[in-house]
Amino acid sequence: MLARTASRAASACRGRAALAASAYRSRAALAVRSFSDAAAKQHERALEALDAGAPPEAVVPLFEAAAAEGHAEATFFVGLAKAGLLEPDDGTVGGSPPEVDLEGAAAAYAKAAELGCAPAAFNYAHALRRGDGVPPDEKRAYDYYQQASDLGDARAAFQLGLAADPLHSDVKRPGGAKDGDAAVAHYRQAMDAGHFKAAVNLGFLQCINQIVAALWLCAHRYIALGTPVARPPQNARGGPKGNSDRVLGARG
Repeated sequence: MLARTASRAASACRGRAALAASAYRSRAALAVRSFSDAAAKQHERALEALDAGAPPEAVVPLFEAAAAEGHAEATFFVGLAKAGLLEPDDGTVGGSPPEVDLEGAAAAYAKAAELGCAPAAFNYAHALRRGDGVPPDEKRAYDYYQQASDLGDARAAFQLGLAADPLHSDVKRPGGAKDGDAAVAHYRQAMDAGHFKAAVNLGFLQCINQIVAALWLCAHRYIALGTPVARPPQNARGGPKGNSDRVLGARG
């Protein structure tokens, strides 16, 4: 179901507040951990309600309550709700979905990304590229793709691969030229995380690289050997010698 699928995709978000609190002194760390645990329970209640078919107007306030306590994944789900992406495509969830608010969605994604949520960073990068709820900013978009990739998001790694791939001139790479080696590294990371299309693109790119390398090696060896270029026989006029020259010679 949608809630559980999105929850698994956002699993890297869990426990960020508690991990960040570990550097504090014991009393402060315990307080923050209790605070985080309460938010986590509230978020689980929201997921269970969504899986049970509760309407968005009943589920969204639960996510908002957990988000208000600093829960990264809940904040991401608030962004999904504001973007109109929380209700399953099959329409199994009843009630009225919240009005689409792209600015609110972008703000929620940005906040969740700050809290270390990989899919939120990816969604915010997309919003920045397309100008959905925020002014378009290609450079910042790829900064967030990089953040999401560093947090383990396969889709972000794939997008970085496309931007670096010399075979994809339609996808620009802000602040730098195409780089086949970087594309291979990004595709490999995405492939290792289960991204099928990254494996396809990686195969094409490596195949082209091998063909180019083989052609270059052949050309280098040919030049190094100094192999002369064969030229056709020349007649007295400097043109190619053909059958007409031999016939004329026989008559002479």
